Amino acid sequence: MPASTQPTRPPRQQRSRRTLARIVEAGLAILREQGQEGLTVQDVVARAQTSVGSFYQRFSGKEELLRHLEGALVAEARSRFEGELAAGVSAEASLGAAIDAVVSLLAREPAFDPALAAAAEVDRARADAVARVLLERGHEICHEHPEAAVRTGFAAVAGALRAPPAGVPRAELVRELGHLWRSYLGAGGGEPEEAVDFFEVWG
Repeated sequence: MPASTQPTRPPRQQRSRRTLARIVEAGLAILREQGQEGLTVQDVVARAQTSVGSFYQRFSGKEELLRHLEGALVAEARSRFEGELAAGVSAEASLGAAIDAVVSLLAREPAFDPALAAAAEVDRARADAVARVLLERGHEICHEHPEAAVRTGFAAVAGALRAPPAGVPRAELVRELGHLWRSYLGAGGGEPEEAVDFFEVWG
């Protein structure tokens, strides 16, 4: 279920909307800095320079604020990622070039607190966006099940970037992940049976 992006009591007046915006901005800043365990109503109120009463006029408590903030994080992350993906992968780009651009973009993306539901939602949104871009080049994919291969590759690349192997410099890891994903999909030609088993490297 997508995170809610509306507080229980949406503001009607301009002043009230400004107060809500300050509360959300403060909450997002604390969430990014300290994670959800470090977020308290008192700290949000102090940073937003408002009152506890004003907070509870808009949210029933920390949990509702978290749901609202997670919805905002998902929308922001999806919009930014899709914009950068569109800018980084031209319509003329080959499958191999598109994969390299995607891996480089994923390597630059900010990490989310894995305890947040937003982390999983953002991952799904990124996977969907990447699948759309790569499957537009489906005629270049030498795999029996293109969509499953694209999504499996995304999950493996994203996982390796989150928990990189020891001793591999970041730039080299990005190059290797691009090579693995291209080989797995058969980018650049070759019959399906010649494609590399993506997970052989982890055996």
